[in-house]
Amino acid sequence: MSTVRGIQKGRRLSGSNRFFLFGLPIIAGSVIGYVGIAQIVAGRTEVVHERDERDWELLKVTQALSKEGILKNFKQRKPTTLEEELKAIQQHVDINNFEYKKVPRPGEKADK
Repeated sequence: MSTVRGIQKGRRLSGSNRFFLFGLPIIAGSVIGYVGIAQIVAGRTEVVHERDERDWELLKVTQALSKEGILKNFKQRKPTTLEEELKAIQQHVDINNFEYKKVPRPGEKADK
C-alpha cells in the first residue's frame, strides 16, 4: 500500500519498489508462459509419437496378413473409366425413346 500512497502523493518510487511493481509481474508472467507452452508442446509430441506407433503396428499387422494369404484373396475393384461408365448407363437407359414436355414458366399454370 505504501507504493500506491507514494504514487498518489506524487513521490518517486525507489528502485526496489519499481521492481516489485513492474518487473516482478513481467518476469513471473514470462516464466509461467514458458512453462505452459512447454507443457503444450510436450503433449503434442506425445500424441504424434503415439499416432506413429499405432500406424507402424497397423502396417506390421497388414503385412503379416498378406504374407499368410488372408488378404491375397481379397479383390480390389479396378478403377473404371468414363467410357466404361457411359456404356453401363447406355445399357440401362434408352436415349432414343423420349417425349417432349413443356416446362412451365414462372407465373404460368402447368397443363396436365
